Amino acid sequence: MKTWLNVSEPSPAATVAPFAADEELLDSAVVLELCDTLTLEMRSSLMATFEATLPACLADISGAARRGDRLGLKRTAHMLKGSAATLGACRLACACQSIEQTGRDLDRTVGDAELEALRATARTTCRALRKQLL
Repeated sequence: MKTWLNVSEPSPAATVAPFAADEELLDSAVVLELCDTLTLEMRSSLMATFEATLPACLADISGAARRGDRLGLKRTAHMLKGSAATLGACRLACACQSIEQTGRDLDRTVGDAELEALRATARTTCRALRKQLL
């Protein structure tokens, strides 16, 4: 039937376009709430934990993408998305959501451009969070 309708199948190797960079970097309401409810020491500890676990998460996402490990990709992106959202890092959470969705879609893969965009967003996010929270 697809032949008759001239409908093409999506390529199994189709690559996901990098996420929308126009997403707000930080959710100011969440950052303000963290500043209002947590002491400086608590915020410092929270940032230290986030920054300590971030490199492993990024490496796990990259490794899973290269191996084609959809479950590992989905699981790690979901975990990082939750951590980012808790800190108000909405652009990073959005990037992780895009990658997490890729782990569910059989016809898409995460490309090098999206992985580099994720790493760049993580770096920018850490700098912005440190400036706002500490």
